[in-house]
Amino acid sequence: MQGRGRSERLRPMENLRRIAVIAGAALLIPAAAAQGATKDMFAGTPPKGLLKGVPEFATDNAFYPKRVTIHKGDRVNFQIVGFHNIYLPKKGEGEPALFVPDPSNPVAGVKDFAGADFWFNGQPSLGINPGVAGPTGGNSYDGSEAVGCVPGNPAGVGTFDGFG
Repeated sequence: MQGRGRSERLRPMENLRRIAVIAGAALLIPAAAAQGATKDMFAGTPPKGLLKGVPEFATDNAFYPKRVTIHKGDRVNFQIVGFHNIYLPKKGEGEPALFVPDPSNPVAGVKDFAGADFWFNGQPSLGINPGVAGPTGGNSYDGSEAVGCVPGNPAGVGTFDGFG
């Protein structure tokens, strides 16, 4: 060992240091992947040029992108553009009605041009379903309860905890 210089004696230590750094980085990769991804979804037409495939003139009431794939732990950032709502039903429940009868407020006094009462006088009026049009649940969705948001009170980022 007398004939070796200082740099030759340190080479094995440098190799060990490199191996330790590579191993540490490899251990961090699964942790970063386990955090989940955040995906943006627009409820309504997104601002011009923001997403590919959206027509230059579009005023529809749709979600953009049209489809998003999510996994357990992923987050979806719903951005409400215009008059729109977001409603994720409880697992096993169907799509709720947007309009529902309101028996506490019957239709009254509606007449035709001849002054005769319409047939629907006395029937329950129709109104927007408050369970769909109002904020519901929290910001996390696992299918155990409905979650929804509306303009002015957006849910923002929603975490998807699984659909077991």
